[in-house]
Amino acid sequence: MGPSQTFRLRDGRRLGWTSYGAADGRPVLAFHGAPACRLMFVPADEPAQRLGLHLIAPDRPGYGLSDSMPGRTLAGWAGDVSQLMDHLGIDRAPIVAISGGGPYAVASAAQLSQRIAGLALVSPLGEVGAERSRASMTRAQRAFFLGFPRHPNLLRRSAAAGRAAFLAAPEFSYAAFRSLLAEPDRGVLAAPEARRVMIDMTREALRHGVEGAVSDMAIYGRPWSIDPGSIGCPSMLWQGTADHIVPSEAAFDLGRRLSGCVVHRLEGHGHFWVLDHVDEVMRAVAGMAKA
Repeated sequence: MGPSQTFRLRDGRRLGWTSYGAADGRPVLAFHGAPACRLMFVPADEPAQRLGLHLIAPDRPGYGLSDSMPGRTLAGWAGDVSQLMDHLGIDRAPIVAISGGGPYAVASAAQLSQRIAGLALVSPLGEVGAERSRASMTRAQRAFFLGFPRHPNLLRRSAAAGRAAFLAAPEFSYAAFRSLLAEPDRGVLAAPEARRVMIDMTREALRHGVEGAVSDMAIYGRPWSIDPGSIGCPSMLWQGTADHIVPSEAAFDLGRRLSGCVVHRLEGHGHFWVLDHVDEVMRAVAGMAKA
């Protein structure tokens, strides 16, 4: 794992990132979920090193080391990504994205078409704000992704209360979160290494407050302003059928909308499948990075 760094974007905001794997390896952009940060990719460090990959994992605005950006949009993230690539001298790279990083990866590929070599989407959040996704969502998912964003004050107060509870008792909060998940995810998250990564990642994500999480929730609840069908780079998607966090059918819908996407339907697996299968995903990303 490389040192965490920041640089100034053209509008004066700081953007933070860190790197994993081989410092002289083929570049790969790594987009974290929500609420999360660049530390989500700690488990990918050793596989990336072995495969000759250099993962660059930025914090989205409001998370970790990155300044918040009031009124940010899904499409606007591509501008930050382009500036980061310029700053690091990267002409072209694939993206690996997990969970809530999925929409941002799709938006970046749509807007930076010549610079994105491929998409590897793991348990991605699909376009839950679109009408076609709502019928396949549970009542709890509709309330969380669509209802909460309509009440920004309630959302902010709830997020702040959740942050305070987590910072006061991270181990208890982790155990409570794990107890709410489906059995496959409870098993994955029982591992001590998974617990350490998740707690460290969440603490760092929320270091300055809840602006990142609140902004993400507002964005996720809206229809996308991009067309996944316009993306021409190779794409691959992994989604568990026992995922109780993101709506599985919305993720599979995203896979169908991405032209030529290779969809891995993971029967009986949950949201955190990747923690036990980092090598598999990194091998697929390595293939994209060579193209």
